Amino acid sequence: MENFEKENSKKITNEERRQKVYYILDEAISLSKKKQYIEAEKLYLKACRIMESVYRQTFANKDRVLLVDCYIKISEFYEHKLINLELVQRWYQKICGILQESYDKYFSMDDYRLLLEWEIKTLDLMLNNEDYKPVITTAQKMRSLSSSLYQKTKTNEDIKFIILSEIYLARGYERLNKKLYSYYNYYKVAKKMEKIYQEYHDIGLKNDLLNIYSQLVTLTYKGILKIFNHNWKVKLGLLKGENSNEM
Repeated sequence: MENFEKENSKKITNEERRQKVYYILDEAISLSKKKQYIEAEKLYLKACRIMESVYRQTFANKDRVLLVDCYIKISEFYEHKLINLELVQRWYQKICGILQESYDKYFSMDDYRLLLEWEIKTLDLMLNNEDYKPVITTAQKMRSLSSSLYQKTKTNEDIKFIILSEIYLARGYERLNKKLYSYYNYYKVAKKMEKIYQEYHDIGLKNDLLNIYSQLVTLTYKGILKIFNHNWKVKLGLLKGENSNEM
């Protein structure tokens, strides 16, 4: 049967391959429900390989969508069935890679945000897996993309992605014991959040800002950054005082 498929593979159209992928994914899901995980894994991998081949030929939006769906399904399989978060991270990174390489061709604002949401999920998983070096490169990509999005929209809704990217950079550098870089990014986050808070006085944002101030107080507790500690303690105290006055 395999030889027959190989001999006739050139005759199969891309549309037939897409339909085959749908069939394979359904079979994989069925096998997974029966706890036949080894066979299910083989089928998930097969579906990914077929769609990668199709997408590399067409670079069509519909094939990008189906390929990402294959990656999502296999990542969910590794997350919920085989419980292998390192493999989940690998497939998340592949999702980001496919979305990243095509965003400048036909991305809408929603497509920008979709990629950013996947980068956030990937960064959270990297931190959970204690895989800190790729946190830096992924967060840098996220900052570049979020800056590009913000230049188009100029909304506070989208500036949050820049802030989040800088928080991830700060956390990544802190875990790698690069405290000066961590401080620099937390500092930028604090300044952006202060500006937005002064404009809107949002309670949720105030709590987020309190958390950033606390991070900065902890980070500057000792060492070369200690000269900044008093400043952040004062800011933290004043903002906490606002909470007390409101009560």
